[in-house]
Amino acid sequence: MNRLIVILGVALLTGCAGPTKSGKIARVNAHNRMDIVNANLAAQQAMQQFEVGQLKAAIETIDAAIARFDSNAAYHLLRGRILLEQHRLDAADKAFNRSIELDPTIAEPHYFLGILHQRWSDDASALASYKKAMECNVTHPQFLLAAAESHVALGELEEAIVLLETSGKEFQHQPSVTALLGHIHLRNGNPKEAAQFLSNSRLLGNDDVLTLLSSAQFNAGEYAECLATLAQLEQSVELSYTFQRLRGKCLAATGRKIQGRDICLKVTRQTPDDAGAWVDLGYIAWDMGDYNRVA
Repeated sequence: MNRLIVILGVALLTGCAGPTKSGKIARVNAHNRMDIVNANLAAQQAMQQFEVGQLKAAIETIDAAIARFDSNAAYHLLRGRILLEQHRLDAADKAFNRSIELDPTIAEPHYFLGILHQRWSDDASALASYKKAMECNVTHPQFLLAAAESHVALGELEEAIVLLETSGKEFQHQPSVTALLGHIHLRNGNPKEAAQFLSNSRLLGNDDVLTLLSSAQFNAGEYAECLATLAQLEQSVELSYTFQRLRGKCLAATGRKIQGRDICLKVTRQTPDDAGAWVDLGYIAWDMGDYNRVA
């Protein structure tokens, strides 16, 4: 009987000794898994709040997610984006750099860090960040465009052209890439090349290049093509006085001098203080022998 009592006592003492080391580890791991699950749910909610413009709620929600699980680079990326929208640039800088510290292979923190540097008018640092984003993700045209535009902001037009033309054949069929190439060539004093790239962008479905394309074609001496582009542009918007003058000059250059003169004459009556309009009218009138109007 006494032996039975001793055995029962030992069993009870063993049961009250608390969890084992492996049990404690399992419990900690279970808590960590729950923290990650809850943090992910909070991050999803923060993204939804961010997308609908609820920035104050979004920053509070993502901060709660980070408090549960600090080691997720995506959380700090989202935090940085929210802070950037709130114009809290120093805090956003820290968030993006923390995201990069946790996972330097993700492209987006480098990209948004580039945007932040542009806000600080630091185009050189922005360029470095954009190129790092390109290294992390070679398939995203937005990173390429941002890097090229930074070269342009730094006055490095040739470098921008080389970057755009050598960064992969898959980007050469992106209308935004060919449009930017056209813009840079026009700015660089190469209207013929500009017109070619802008025409390619138009063929790829980019109607936003029509105004720039017409200017490039005119400066390249492609007057008939410029008239066709202006006709396309007029289908969607009313031509400004500048582009009405451009049409008049193209008509005159293609042998329809009376039509060109009449358009420019109409523009001078509508904008009598525009010296450029009078110059255009005077040149066309002189070219067609209308010397009284020149005088």
